[in-house]
Amino acid sequence: MKIVRLTKDKIPLWDAFVDKHSDATMYHLSGWKTVFESVFGYSPYYLMAMDSANRLQGVLPMFCMSDLFRRKYLISNPFSNSAGICANSDKAADALYDQAVSLAKELDTRYVELRQLKKKVKRELPSKESFVTLMLELGNDPDRLWQSISSRNRNKVRKADKNGLTVDFGLQYLDSFYEIYARNLRHLGTPVFPADMFRAVAETFADRIELLVLKLDGRPVSGMFLFKFQKIISEPWVASLREYNKIYINN
Repeated sequence: MKIVRLTKDKIPLWDAFVDKHSDATMYHLSGWKTVFESVFGYSPYYLMAMDSANRLQGVLPMFCMSDLFRRKYLISNPFSNSAGICANSDKAADALYDQAVSLAKELDTRYVELRQLKKKVKRELPSKESFVTLMLELGNDPDRLWQSISSRNRNKVRKADKNGLTVDFGLQYLDSFYEIYARNLRHLGTPVFPADMFRAVAETFADRIELLVLKLDGRPVSGMFLFKFQKIISEPWVASLREYNKIYINN
């Protein structure tokens, strides 16, 4: 097993592997390298495990970053829930892990953080178990899905509808969404991602994302990114204007 770096000519191979692997997530896609490198200037180290027949057996997307004290660390895709080692075998996973450790020493980083959604890499490694990923299986029957929501929340959805909220989709609402998102996070005292990041995501993943907005009197008052990967739809960013909570905008 040999470890090589992702190059431009191998991007289709990388994404084809990720699109089919059961342990992969949307954050394993090579497009995030483009987004984070171009917007934030982070140094990417996308590692590929190749077998003796030159077949791809595993991937690990890594970025070298610095904290407020300029101390460096390696992380498997920043600002994501999960994008750790994704491999066909323990041998490939171990090779990727060993290369990550070597890279950390070469770059003189303090630690390596692997954001594994399903499989741990090494049992002896310290891990945080406080984070939870929630997934809901969606069937084909809209009526059954509607009934699966509690009666209390169904009533709130009905009230939101009666108050005039309408639904629309489209990246033409990107600037409106960002205005809502930035306003909401500033109110919470949370740092805001730059608008360029959302533009880069929209451009890089145009065939995988939808932007859903709720409008009141023709004006967007809430928005949600929907990211399509394999048979999963995720919502990495969502925001609403607080003054409309009374009409159950979040429901």
